[in-house]
Amino acid sequence: MGNMTSGYFDIVGVYWEKYIKEQQPIPKKVDTIRPEILDSWRRSLKYGVSPFKVLNTTLPQENLDALMEKNRLLIAIAHEHMKKLYFYVKGTNFALALVTHDGYVIDLLADDELIHKKAHNSGLTLGCLRSEKAVGTSGISICLTLGTPFAVYGKEHFIQPHHDYICCAAPVYNGEKELLGCLALIGPYNLAPSHSLGMITAAADGVEKELKLRIAYDKISEINSKLQFTLDSLSSSICLVNLQGHITQYNKNTCEILQVQKELLNMSIHEIFSDPDLVKEIMNPEVKISNKEVFVNSSSGTAHTVMLSAI
Repeated sequence: MGNMTSGYFDIVGVYWEKYIKEQQPIPKKVDTIRPEILDSWRRSLKYGVSPFKVLNTTLPQENLDALMEKNRLLIAIAHEHMKKLYFYVKGTNFALALVTHDGYVIDLLADDELIHKKAHNSGLTLGCLRSEKAVGTSGISICLTLGTPFAVYGKEHFIQPHHDYICCAAPVYNGEKELLGCLALIGPYNLAPSHSLGMITAAADGVEKELKLRIAYDKISEINSKLQFTLDSLSSSICLVNLQGHITQYNKNTCEILQVQKELLNMSIHEIFSDPDLVKEIMNPEVKISNKEVFVNSSSGTAHTVMLSAI
């Protein structure tokens, strides 16, 4: 927790009483308190957030279901990373949450009895809103506001029921650098694991990387499906061959024209063309073959002729 000593929390508590509870004007700068906290306190007061109670902002089940379906891929990927991290904090009364860019909790791991009870009492449930406009200063709200990892400790929180907690959050971005949401680690601030913010930041980074890979794979799959549709619309036999001479894709007319009754995917073209010189020609990128009569080997063991073009 760095320089977050008990003395620091006492000082923050004094300032919270003065600027939040009594709502005296917050100065531009307070040496003891981080500027991000002061700025968030100001915004929270401006939004009219109550510093004494957590309002019930949980989504109706129908709306929550729709939101979770919209974020289905993000939840699926993030949940696996959350489970890995939760393995290390389970039993320490900490909870892990996945939050959308606008502050709604769409996944939550809080199995320990104490944190489950405290989380419920503080309003931390699936579908609850944790934006700055709803709950004021927290690790989640500042992370979503600034788009950077952030941790809020104890009485730095705007709402008094959150003063016993630490809330560490790290943003999750997509490939276009758009903020999707954040991962958050929440629990008793006096029991916070060392490097709490680093742990949640590493998990969020893992989610980002896997999400980008999954999206890239899906795009390739979509392109491949469109290519296959185009190939199948052609009356000729079309085969795509890699540099090793293995078939990577072919259209539905290929087996009929070549009179081959087995799976062609990954088959070597040596099995189709018995002439090794022809295979060399096909594999030579500098040689273009156009309407050349060649022999192919059929599944029956007989050879027949086809017209071959290769580019």
